[in-house]
Amino acid sequence: MVAVGVMGNGFIVLANGLDWIRSKTVSPSDMILTALSLSRLLYLGVVLGIHCLFFFDIDNPKRVPEVLLFFWGFANASTLWMSACLAAFYCMKLVNFSQAFFVKMKLHISRLVPRLLLGSVLVSLIIALPIVCLEKCKYCCNETIVIQGSRNISCPGKLISGFIYVVGTSPSFIIVLASSVILIHSLLRHARKMQQNRGGVKDHRMDAHISAVKTLVSFVVFFSFCYVSVVSLATFTSPWTIVTAVIGITAYNSGHSVILIATNPKLKQPLIRIVTSIKQSPSCVNQHLSTVCFFL
Repeated sequence: MVAVGVMGNGFIVLANGLDWIRSKTVSPSDMILTALSLSRLLYLGVVLGIHCLFFFDIDNPKRVPEVLLFFWGFANASTLWMSACLAAFYCMKLVNFSQAFFVKMKLHISRLVPRLLLGSVLVSLIIALPIVCLEKCKYCCNETIVIQGSRNISCPGKLISGFIYVVGTSPSFIIVLASSVILIHSLLRHARKMQQNRGGVKDHRMDAHISAVKTLVSFVVFFSFCYVSVVSLATFTSPWTIVTAVIGITAYNSGHSVILIATNPKLKQPLIRIVTSIKQSPSCVNQHLSTVCFFL
């Protein structure tokens, strides 16, 4: 699962990076996708490190360096907030609003993308700091624990840091849910109008709308499961609950990258060409690697 996420997000970063170098410009959507993929690569790297170091013997409590806890919380919060930026961006660009505020936001959303990404990083940094500051509670525990079971659930420091983390990430879930519902409603309404105008006969444009709706629904399901996992992590009920939640969050960060590649022609076509070249001639692999090294 981690390998799929690393390859998927790494491909997104590489493809958008090479396009950025060639064209000297980057679109707002590609900027969000690249930042999102980078934060996911950081998260997956931290998860892989924790897994290799601490999860081989799950029944025994393990000491985890505070720096790993911080980077895990920061990377996870960044992925949630940047996913919210992506959902809000597409909602603003694709949905026709009549309210003056949303019309103004629609006109300026592209210029606001760098600020939104910077804000996401700062918010993630703020809500991740209490994980380190409050993780060592001097009144009821004297060591940093990641797998401790229900014995340590009453630790005030952990409860406070978990509460801050859930409160700090909950707006991202609300933004994703609201943006996705609005966008799905708009796409379905547009699809119905197209079907009525054509007398019930489907065409490729309507199929594209239906495909977009399915993609959005899958994204909402993935993101909802990820957020539920984040909330369950804040409770620290049992070792297996923690492991299950981490697996759920990792599945979201890996699975959504595959969905992004499969539904984005700009990312899908280069991947198809690479796979086709590899199948036709193994010698083409060296050529693609040389091209990548040249641009890097």
